[in-house]
Amino acid sequence: MTPEVASFSGQWSDASPYVTPDGSKLFFASNRPVDGSKTERDDGDLWYVERTASGAWGEPKHISGPVNSEGDENYPSVTKDGTLYFASTRATEHFSAGQPHIYRSRLVNGEYSAPELMPWTSDADDHMPTVAFDDSFMIFFSGGRGGLGGGDLFVSFHRADGTWSNPKNLGSPINSGDYEMAPRLSPDNHTLYFASNRIDGPSTRTRRVNYHELEQELHAIQNGLNNIYEVDITDLRVLDDGK
Repeated sequence: MTPEVASFSGQWSDASPYVTPDGSKLFFASNRPVDGSKTERDDGDLWYVERTASGAWGEPKHISGPVNSEGDENYPSVTKDGTLYFASTRATEHFSAGQPHIYRSRLVNGEYSAPELMPWTSDADDHMPTVAFDDSFMIFFSGGRGGLGGGDLFVSFHRADGTWSNPKNLGSPINSGDYEMAPRLSPDNHTLYFASNRIDGPSTRTRRVNYHELEQELHAIQNGLNNIYEVDITDLRVLDDGK
């Protein structure tokens, strides 16, 4: 099938699409103007489109209320009760503008409430959240919590008492010495999809290569550019150590 630009896209910088498991809504980030002008925004806001009776997508709707800010909002993920999780670079009482953190906004009577920082928020750059549709766990990218590479994937479990577990590194072989990012979940929460720029083989050569060998490396699949991976995470709960 030949890819097509979505009916609501093609003019502005639209990114981070998230389709709800029931296929009824698509959330995304965009720099498109809110005021009907032709001037793009300096920051990205969160928008959504709804599936119409004909199966097409409706007109984009800007998420009103306190969700969007003067910072960048992106990477939305939504649970079955409508709770919206996303990353934002907004300034807060404790953090300066420009540093990404993960927020939650509950849907109350059809309106999104004031965003709440995740309880384990720290000085780390936490970004790209993806949440199980039943709100049972979140997987996200972090570049400042330590780990195996420059950026790793972490998981936090949402427990029955409403608390969240301390983020835990997903470890090898999901994480590597390079960057793992952009996580997304299958509708049944059993498969994790993510991007990685991992390299097949040692990062430092043990001998000099010739031009033909170098060309083969550059055209190989794991050549330092991002690829998309999938992994079965049915047994993810074994990482919940009760902390």
